[in-house]
Amino acid sequence: MTDPVQFLYIKTDTCIYFTERGLTSWNNFSTGKYLFDGEPALTTYRKDFLELEKIPRVVTKASPDVKYVNQRWELRNVPEGVDPKAFPETIQWTEETFYCHAEEYNVHMDEKYHSIKGFYEFTYDDKYHEYEPVEFEFLMLADSPGYKMRINKYSPIYTIEDQIANHPALLQDKPCELDSQQSYAIIRSYVKMNINPLVSQITSDYDFCFTVKKIIELDVPKAYTVDINNNNWGQKRKRKPKIVTRYRTSREVTVFECAPRINGSVHGSYTECVKFSGENMEDLENNISTYLLALIADINEPIKDCPHCKGMGVIIKEA
Repeated sequence: MTDPVQFLYIKTDTCIYFTERGLTSWNNFSTGKYLFDGEPALTTYRKDFLELEKIPRVVTKASPDVKYVNQRWELRNVPEGVDPKAFPETIQWTEETFYCHAEEYNVHMDEKYHSIKGFYEFTYDDKYHEYEPVEFEFLMLADSPGYKMRINKYSPIYTIEDQIANHPALLQDKPCELDSQQSYAIIRSYVKMNINPLVSQITSDYDFCFTVKKIIELDVPKAYTVDINNNNWGQKRKRKPKIVTRYRTSREVTVFECAPRINGSVHGSYTECVKFSGENMEDLENNISTYLLALIADINEPIKDCPHCKGMGVIIKEA
């Protein structure tokens, strides 16, 4: 007698989330492997978990053998110059197998057609599995009325104690955090995608450091001179300089900088990147969203020098 198939499940107030015992997050729990009361289960954000309204009364399992509907051989590969009407359009697929060539021992085609087998391709109308009832049992992992399975966006870090005491699917409700490098990657990517280049610009963008500078409009443009005949570094100086006056209309100040901790240290004098954390996965995602929205609002806020204090302060630039 075979052992019953065991399913592990999380009970909620609206459904159950379940997995087959032995599967991990790397395994795919196919919806076609079992039918529950004659119906397939719903997919979830986790590859190894499915969803049902309740524990089923009957579980059936797909047989490993695939069944085909209307198997046949169809004429597809007639050589150029050969009249296709000289051959039958279809040839019956036979249950009995025949020896054809040394590399093809089991060919489901009548022997009289073996000489023209290369002109035909195997095809069918549909395929399916037959399902057979199996013994089963559902073992509860947790009774959590408010639980909702969430997609894992960030691969957070959990304590060793929580990892030992809980199934991986239950960790989403436990305290978690991201390390410095994970947090840095999120911030860097978000700023690059959402920065307004007319207000701020990224001046350092590396895996080990990141700097954003604000462009501040000057109240009064400042004149400066440049020798346009001799202003290229490395260029041989010309005999006659040509001096022109230009005007600087803005200045830059650092509005944000950070760096991840790599191998125990932070690059140069950079500030170590914030490490995001939360009481659970949902709280972590909310904290990340709140931080990023506040950061980009600060970076993209246009400002200019105060006309009254001559650059000692700034004011918000009206749109």
